[in-house]
Amino acid sequence: MCEANRPRPRWPPDAPVHTTVTACHQDRDLAHAGADATDMVTIWVAMTDATPQNGCLLVQPQELGQPMLPHCPLNQTAIPTAHLAPDRTRPLPVRAGGIVILHPLTPYTAGPNRTDGFRWSFDLRYQKMG
Repeated sequence: MCEANRPRPRWPPDAPVHTTVTACHQDRDLAHAGADATDMVTIWVAMTDATPQNGCLLVQPQELGQPMLPHCPLNQTAIPTAHLAPDRTRPLPVRAGGIVILHPLTPYTAGPNRTDGFRWSFDLRYQKMG
C-alpha cells in the first residue's frame, strides 16, 4: 500500500515558519502507536534539485539496532536535540528526479532554504497491509 503525502515545498527564508521548517524526526513515530511494528519505507522524491543551500535532507545515519528515539511536540512533533548527534548528521543533496529511501527509524530533517527559489519534494510511504 502506498500513502502519497502532500508535496513538501521548501520556501525561501521570508516565508512563514510552518512552510520552511521540518523538525528532525523518525517516520515511524509519526504513525499511530499500533503501527510501530509495521514494515514501512519512505521514498523521498526530489521534484527540483535539493542542495544544502535550498534545504536538502539532513540525515543522522541509523545505528544497528537503533530504537525509536523520544519525540515531543515542539513546533512540530520532533526529536529533542539532546537525543541527536549533530556531528554525525550528513546532508543528502539530490538532483531533480532523484530519490532517497528512508528506513522508518532513520532520524532526518530538511535544512533551511537560503535561496530565493523553491525546493519541492514528495514523500511516498509504502507499508505492508494487514
